[in-house]
Amino acid sequence: MYPEVFLKYARASQAYGDVEVLPTPLFYYGMERGEDIVVELEAGKALVIKFLTVGEPHPDGTRTVFFELNGQPREVTIRDRKLEVKEPARPKADPNQPGQIGASIPGVVSTVAVELNQQIKIG
Repeated sequence: MYPEVFLKYARASQAYGDVEVLPTPLFYYGMERGEDIVVELEAGKALVIKFLTVGEPHPDGTRTVFFELNGQPREVTIRDRKLEVKEPARPKADPNQPGQIGASIPGVVSTVAVELNQQIKIG
């Protein structure tokens, strides 16, 4: 492999897991609207993916991607690095900072069943 090609492959593998199941043109250029592919994960286990469309940009620099997975409609929100962020993202809990607790589901308000400075025994 050429060094640049290997580095791109290594970065994608580290970020997304095993990308060897993707056809080479798809890995480099992505899918066209309406295109579908079959990705064989292992013998007898395959995913049929059909790319439908990409939604309009959101103020936080994300877009919604619409696709079908094994015939079922799905959507995911992704960061579009080409967009200028007009509205900063809401801060997320930092697991390395003591006292920060993230929401179990984005947008859901939960209660925390401990009091300030209460010691919790684990194990």
